Amino acid sequence: MQTGQTVPNDAFQALAISQHSMQLHDHLLECEQARGRMFSLYRLGERLHQMVAPRLYTTAIATGLMVYLALAWI
Repeated sequence: MQTGQTVPNDAFQALAISQHSMQLHDHLLECEQARGRMFSLYRLGERLHQMVAPRLYTTAIATGLMVYLALAWI
């Protein structure tokens, strides 16, 4: 396209739709890949983090106490 020429509005709309379609396609591929082999392990990690993060100190103390008791028992 030469300088000074204008592109009709329909061409801009077609270009925008085409770009949006490609972005949607890329997003859907990423979603499909996100449900691969490691997805369930990732979800488990997220759930554990949600349970542990609000109670970080309590979890650390309880874990330390259990390790101490396990080592004392041995």
